[in-house]
Amino acid sequence: MKLNKKQTEFFKTHGYLKLKNVVPKKIFKDIQKIISPWIDDKIQNWINEGLISRDFSELDFWKRFLVSWKKAGKPRFRRNPNKWLINEQMYKLLRNKLFINLASEILETNDISVHGIFNTRPQLPDVDFARAPWHQDSQYWSMNYGQEYDDPFKSNVITFFIPLQKVDIDTGCLSLMSLKDINKKLFKPVEYDFKNTGYLGLSKNDIKKFKKIPIPMNLGDILLFNHLVPHGTNPHTKNYIRWSLDIRYESTLNATGLGKKYGFTASSKIKKNITTQSEWIKNTLK
Repeated sequence: MKLNKKQTEFFKTHGYLKLKNVVPKKIFKDIQKIISPWIDDKIQNWINEGLISRDFSELDFWKRFLVSWKKAGKPRFRRNPNKWLINEQMYKLLRNKLFINLASEILETNDISVHGIFNTRPQLPDVDFARAPWHQDSQYWSMNYGQEYDDPFKSNVITFFIPLQKVDIDTGCLSLMSLKDINKKLFKPVEYDFKNTGYLGLSKNDIKKFKKIPIPMNLGDILLFNHLVPHGTNPHTKNYIRWSLDIRYESTLNATGLGKKYGFTASSKIKKNITTQSEWIKNTLK
């Protein structure tokens, strides 16, 4: 697809853009297959811990994890799916032409890298530990992952947030703050029970100061936003899991330290510069 001038100007001004009904239905089946090994691992851990006695494999994707989690006593867990997302299917998804072309338009270059941080997120009903607080992605950049520190004002990492079902203010849609409203400020991070959740975010005082913009979405929509945009997840109050995927892209020429360490070159005018599937898997899992 091709973005129009109004869309690109909106993104440059506010730092985000919602695109309606652009993701083909087939991609969502692929995402379910990518997520399933992570579900298998979590359920097997609960079996090993004696919390449940079986894996509920007779249930479909939409019911299995929720039923297993409830039967296990609703245990807390941190998001840690990355190793399960390093595979052939994920490589193909990350190099999907739709995503690469959108990243190229926003970043104004054909040399696109996948940033190494991406997640699948099961937001469970009526619990807070799986709900991301208000934060900026770049608030995490000061953490030591063995990379050089990246200046958020000299980088541009674009998140693609893709829900696997309709989301609204009651079912875990994201809310954002406009870059125009916050004057592109990088907020000092505070910890939100970091030891147990891994979450950093804005202080309560900073959250109060700015307008919050909820972004309801339908299946097939994508929400794009950059690393300085404050965003948070609204409560999910319905009796099912709100599944989503978030992936990130950046310019290869201006790639961040985290991107170089965990990501790969997904598109380039020079074909030999594109990271192969085997290279990415080997380098990331070593």
